[in-house]
Amino acid sequence: MITEVQNYFIHQSEIYGKDFYLDLKKSSSVVTEPPPTTQTIEQFNSEIKDCHKCELSKSRTQLVFGSGASDAKLMCVGQAPDSDSDKQGRPFSGATWELLSKILLAIKFPIDDIYFANVIKCHPPENRDPQEIEITECLPFLNTQIELIKPVVILALGRTAAQSLLGVRESVVSLREKENYYRDIPVFVTHHPGDLLKNSELKRATWEDVQKLRKVFDELAN
Repeated sequence: MITEVQNYFIHQSEIYGKDFYLDLKKSSSVVTEPPPTTQTIEQFNSEIKDCHKCELSKSRTQLVFGSGASDAKLMCVGQAPDSDSDKQGRPFSGATWELLSKILLAIKFPIDDIYFANVIKCHPPENRDPQEIEITECLPFLNTQIELIKPVVILALGRTAAQSLLGVRESVVSLREKENYYRDIPVFVTHHPGDLLKNSELKRATWEDVQKLRKVFDELAN
């Protein structure tokens, strides 16, 4: 059984890395309880909003944490905020958000019942792909968000989201044909709505993916 102390250090290692230093001069023989861990998604947002773990923090307008229902049963995960999201503070924006909303509404998911987040919380300059070090530093934040929200199903939008969540290097085309899981949570992989705007031929495959998600969701949520 994992104790409260172990839970505390697991949580801290996901946020700050696995190097812990104990100042023996300041420690006593009395073991005290660790500080309380994050209880809500809002508290976690406040905890990391001033993050400066990577270079992206120097050029961002703000850290784009996530948005939506804190008790959502469906969580949508994308790659990173674009320039508009960086200004608005929302994970998805503009035409990308409009298309994603239409897709989710088409399979009867009310937008207000979903939680939206990205792997990377700060806008990469010129909308470039995130670097490995940026993913490594930021992924623990997403892990904690998932832990707090406890979704029934996750929709991974695009290559970076899918590979980061699943810890693989396979393509979207390959992953969308498989059964994927993140800590026992089903993960459905499909194309990012931004890619659909560039290539409409991907829309049919995406529609097939979200219909599969809806079917599994109904089986698990009921």
